[in-house]
Amino acid sequence: MRDGNLRFIGLAMALALLAGCSNSGTGGAYDDLPAVVDVVALGGSNVGGYGLAAPYDPDLAYPAVYARSLAEEAGVETRCRSHHTLEDMQTRHLRTWNELLTTDEQIRSDLEAAEVVIMEIGVHTVLLECGFYTDWTLDCLSEVAASMSDEYEELFDAIDDLVADDTIVMAFNQGLPRPTSEHWRDHPDWAAMKTNAFEVWWDGLDAAATAHNAIVIDTAHMFGEGDPDEFGMSPEYTQPDNAHFNSEGHRLWADLLLDADGIDPNA
Repeated sequence: MRDGNLRFIGLAMALALLAGCSNSGTGGAYDDLPAVVDVVALGGSNVGGYGLAAPYDPDLAYPAVYARSLAEEAGVETRCRSHHTLEDMQTRHLRTWNELLTTDEQIRSDLEAAEVVIMEIGVHTVLLECGFYTDWTLDCLSEVAASMSDEYEELFDAIDDLVADDTIVMAFNQGLPRPTSEHWRDHPDWAAMKTNAFEVWWDGLDAAATAHNAIVIDTAHMFGEGDPDEFGMSPEYTQPDNAHFNSEGHRLWADLLLDADGIDPNA
């Protein structure tokens, strides 16, 4: 992974941003980019473009939007390859991704060729490991989240072994869908759930990313509209389920990637 400091992209940047994957741009190429830039995305249903077309379309999702925007700005060709849960309609926990990075030759090959890697991995483990969110218990969530630090370290180790030294690796720490906080906000365990379960895995992601010179984009706290119980995206950026991004949400996340990737348009 590219040498450099871990960078957290927070609320101020989000507010500033608010004021078919193969593409060729027309601008001047950045000095440090090859003529063809391979973008690889790993994640869940948002990476797969759930709900943007029937039943999903990764070419409309934010990694593809980012790749097209990078092509236009940098004057290069981009190729975007997305690996996501909608490919097999199976939930992929952190440990599942770690297994795939060992056994799936297509994912491994794509990562070996990547100039940019995007990850949205982790929230499925928290959301689904303990059953449907209405059935959660504090003990189960705390146990699951505590194991995720080691699993993130394993994930970044595996990616580090596959990608080139100058590959840009960016990860989102992911907020919770709004129905989650709306269900639990008045429960006496809610404060402990947030502190001892949810934020524990964010810390694990941060620590692993820091150790591997990766970038974390802090969307978990970015869109709460000042409400500490809200970690999810605002309704204007989501589909009616308040969990999956609409087109505006995907555009916003693509813009966050463009701002975070460290590629200097003036280079």
